Amino acid sequence: MSQTEIVLSWDGSRPADGVGDDALIVQLADRRRHPRFGLGQLVKAILRTGRRPSPQAFELALVALGVWLADTRLSRQQYSEDNWTRDIRLSIPVRDPERWQSCVPLLNRMLGTLSGDIWAINFRAAPPDMGAYIETVCVEESLDADAPAVALFSGGLDSFTGAIDAYGRETIPPIFVSQVDGGNSQTVDALVDLLSARTRRPVEVVRWAVSSRAADFGPEFSGHGELTMRARSFLFFAASVVVASAWGSARVLVPENGFISLNVPLDPWRLGALTTRTTHPYVIARFNDLLAAHGLQARLENPFQGKTKGEMLAQCHDPSLLWDGLDLTVSCSKPKFVRRYRAAFGTSHCGTCWPCLIRRAAIKHAFPARSDPTTYVTDALDHLTTEPGATGHVGRSLQYGLNMLRLPDEQLRWVLATVAPLTDVETQVEGLVACVRNGLREVADVVGLETPG
Repeated sequence: MSQTEIVLSWDGSRPADGVGDDALIVQLADRRRHPRFGLGQLVKAILRTGRRPSPQAFELALVALGVWLADTRLSRQQYSEDNWTRDIRLSIPVRDPERWQSCVPLLNRMLGTLSGDIWAINFRAAPPDMGAYIETVCVEESLDADAPAVALFSGGLDSFTGAIDAYGRETIPPIFVSQVDGGNSQTVDALVDLLSARTRRPVEVVRWAVSSRAADFGPEFSGHGELTMRARSFLFFAASVVVASAWGSARVLVPENGFISLNVPLDPWRLGALTTRTTHPYVIARFNDLLAAHGLQARLENPFQGKTKGEMLAQCHDPSLLWDGLDLTVSCSKPKFVRRYRAAFGTSHCGTCWPCLIRRAAIKHAFPARSDPTTYVTDALDHLTTEPGATGHVGRSLQYGLNMLRLPDEQLRWVLATVAPLTDVETQVEGLVACVRNGLREVADVVGLETPG
């Protein structure tokens, strides 16, 4: 398998040493020597509040940006031999290469789990211009005991539920962080307006509007782009840490239901390419290890790790507000198609992908006396268990996956561990196993499948 090398360069110049002839050079700074790809705008938004991020958090954002660029620009069809696993070498400028280099095994392991690729991260000394920029806009982190929590806000149903709960249950209203790409900006705006109107409190959102073009990789680059975006959460996590460092916050809330977070493979064929690990406990734990290694105080936590999506919705602090915002949220696994769906069908949901089915099941579980207000491209579900070919693969996988309900808890625990290790949540395993059982029953109910006794 051939390795693809990407070199992040502050001014666009090719480093003198340690770079291959075929390396793709990506310029990080614009002509004013400010970061590109929306990172400069993120920093400016923070500066306008009178705060400054920490230099370590800023460099973490650079690392995450490099990962995001590689993940979204290198097509798995073009840059892998098995149509999935890419071999990526990424070179990043930082102020203390030795300290970052000591974290390479951790980074490579975490990113490999997250995206399913082979990563080789390398760090080199930052040029003076980059160091000068960091000195100008950053300041060493200082924890504030009265600082609000930082909460991820994507425009999805889980994040909206988490936002409602955070506003109702946190002593101080949280600072929300949104990563804007793939057409989710209008969704976030609409949900923020609704949340602000109903709570009668201002909603503070800091956004990283990230985007790139093939031309950013040089004139000879011919990549078609990649839609799977398996490493997207790494950028989202890093953005939240940048904000947390500026506010002096120690907590970052990652609102994701446990069933989708664990993402147990329904059948043996879904173990690799079709099983995401974006908020898996193992990934969150390794990300927190990375934060600790660089002296960053914030830690990620998922307050809904042991709940299914239906259970998460059912316990929402304000069910009325949740219901009114349901049809504004987006759950579909095809975020790049949102604009196309809206234009052609007036909706953001295909209705039959795995996240759409989990959404439909959760709404039925949490609001059993009401009809789902969401419009789906495909509304009927009775065909899923009989449809041949690719169209029916989700239904057939679910039929296969329901056999897991026959397994004793200890065996189901080992099935969960095939996605990623559970060593960081050993004390919670009993609850996680129950979450998977309940999640399977929720989806089987909405599809119309009988569950084993």
